[in-house]
Amino acid sequence: MLYTSLSVRVSMIRAKLVCLSITSKQAKIAPEWCHGVQGWKWRCPLTHTRQICPSKSPMAAPVFFIKKKDGSLQLVQDYQALNFMTVKNKYPFPLISELISQLHRARYFTKLDARWGFNNVCIKPGDEWKAAFRTNRGLFKPLVMFFGMTNSPATFQTMMNDIFWDLIVEGIMVVYLDNILIFTRMEEEHAKAIR
Repeated sequence: MLYTSLSVRVSMIRAKLVCLSITSKQAKIAPEWCHGVQGWKWRCPLTHTRQICPSKSPMAAPVFFIKKKDGSLQLVQDYQALNFMTVKNKYPFPLISELISQLHRARYFTKLDARWGFNNVCIKPGDEWKAAFRTNRGLFKPLVMFFGMTNSPATFQTMMNDIFWDLIVEGIMVVYLDNILIFTRMEEEHAKAIR
């Protein structure tokens, strides 16, 4: 299991993050996110998948809803203040031009797209409180990385490179975040690579 640490500058840890709540109007239009409280548990899709849990964090990020193309609402945490305090991960991303230049002799391709990429990387135990967010149903902390955190892309790219290191070094795969491309010159080689 890969864990990511939320390294925050000590001098800024006391910075006060704005704590906003989901309004009652938003709760009415997004009942799948905001229905009944049973004891301390908030009934929402993320608690059932163990992506969030209740928190007693001294700070919290604001949350709001964004309407998707299909009309449903997406819960979004505003991590601007946390991102400002976070020590940046300097992991270099592969250059697209370099990735494309590796494909010049390939004839067979398979493209894969990882689902729920960032949500597969757990936040290091003890660091979850730093990414807490407040709703009208209480304070919650994420147990996995969410997309808006500053080091999420670099940590995820590191994880993908570690998982597929053998195939990347062999020169039959390129990985850019959650996009995976397997390429070979021969059909037999390709069949063997995608097993």
